[in-house]
Amino acid sequence: MINIITDDTLSAEDFASLQRLCPDFSPIIRYLETGELPDDEKLAKQVILQADQYAILNNTLRHLYIPRTKKRLTEI
Repeated sequence: MINIITDDTLSAEDFASLQRLCPDFSPIIRYLETGELPDDEKLAKQVILQADQYAILNNTLRHLYIPRTKKRLTEI
């Protein structure tokens, strides 16, 4: 079940806490902070592959967008 948060007053600390509770993000956060991988081998491989796309800034997990195309981006 997905919980949708509609409260506009969510603080950065609350957001960071929610990320750490998320089953999708918590293994990545743990790996980036401590180097610890999940015991499940398949999940550990996924975390290693995804970790280079993320960084922790101000205690919040951030996705780093890196275009993976050879095409030149044009200005709009």
